[in-house]
Amino acid sequence: MGKNYKNSYRRFLHTEAWRQTKIKALERRRKKWKKKGLDIPNNKFLCDKCKEIKSLASANYHHTSYTNWYGGVGWSNHRNVIIICKPCHDWTHRKKIKKKNKEEYKRIKELRKKNLKL
Repeated sequence: MGKNYKNSYRRFLHTEAWRQTKIKALERRRKKWKKKGLDIPNNKFLCDKCKEIKSLASANYHHTSYTNWYGGVGWSNHRNVIIICKPCHDWTHRKKIKKKNKEEYKRIKELRKKNLKL
């Protein structure tokens, strides 16, 4: 990714379009949870990765694909967003973390092992 792309993406994350995308993604998940018979309070969410119920304030909205998005095309597609907790989001970006901070990578790896055993 080039510098212009990263700057555009960072700016996008502060727009009304991104706020609406997150709302639509959460509404879509709530419908899915309801169909499965899960009664999750409005201040909580079910992580799409580890399947644990967490506080909504800690939710990370993660794009599943970044292809063909230069200039904002597709950034606001709520179907391309998953809702995950911070440890799972960190794990998703583990390659970046592994290069920058080996201790953080080890911590995330251990959390991931614990979640997979449950």
